[in-house]
Amino acid sequence: MKKRKLIDILAVCFGGFAFIAYISYLIKLVLWPEPVSAFVICITVMILTAVPVLFHKKLAKLIPHKIFTALKVLYFAAGVFYAISFVVMCLYISNVNSRQVTPDELPDDAVILVYGAGLQGERPGKALQKRLNTALELYEASEGATIIVSGGQGDNEVRTEASAMKEYLLEKGIASDRVIEEDRSRNTIQNINYSFEIIKEAGLEDSTVVSVSNAFHIPRIILLCEKLGFESVPALAPDPDSRFIFATLVREYMSYVKLILFGGE
Repeated sequence: MKKRKLIDILAVCFGGFAFIAYISYLIKLVLWPEPVSAFVICITVMILTAVPVLFHKKLAKLIPHKIFTALKVLYFAAGVFYAISFVVMCLYISNVNSRQVTPDELPDDAVILVYGAGLQGERPGKALQKRLNTALELYEASEGATIIVSGGQGDNEVRTEASAMKEYLLEKGIASDRVIEEDRSRNTIQNINYSFEIIKEAGLEDSTVVSVSNAFHIPRIILLCEKLGFESVPALAPDPDSRFIFATLVREYMSYVKLILFGGE
């Protein structure tokens, strides 16, 4: 009996963790909308984690005992798996981010690859500005670096991310011939594939490629580069808003799940 109660308490704790994770992500979605599918996933997970707890007694009466017990075990196992795998992901992110390149380590002929993010109107949003400013720091520390700005036009964007990124860098004094646009990509895998096509076409395949993005995104970039057969070192841009780090990690977890299950984004 005590063991059963302990399992029930742990199930509520682990289920509660998942519920809190997705409600935090939902708040972020309200402030910075993403595709409808993200809202659907959020609401679905919140329902699946909340209903078994809130209506536990009613469900126990409606569902046959053996099936109800099996569902309780499944709920508990899913909650444990989510919590443990989430922590593992966070540890992986921390480990990869500890290996970032610094400006003084950058070769003069490096290729600085900046990954796109959402625009605010025609201008780079906060996250993207952080990435571009980090790229500027790296560029200024070298003598002959080339910058590739990678990002196509999202469904809710008025222009390509690459064009807005290049404009931002030119305003900061970077010469136009040092910035190359990759404006076809719609996700991280395409960012990598299309950008490395440009690198090969430009004869820069022997250069050190530095991937610039925010801390939560960099580890998946490095993982995808390895999977796709490309070499790149990370450079971390500051996260745009520390208040939403947890929600951002929840979103990143979903990206890893999609990558593992479907091999893409």
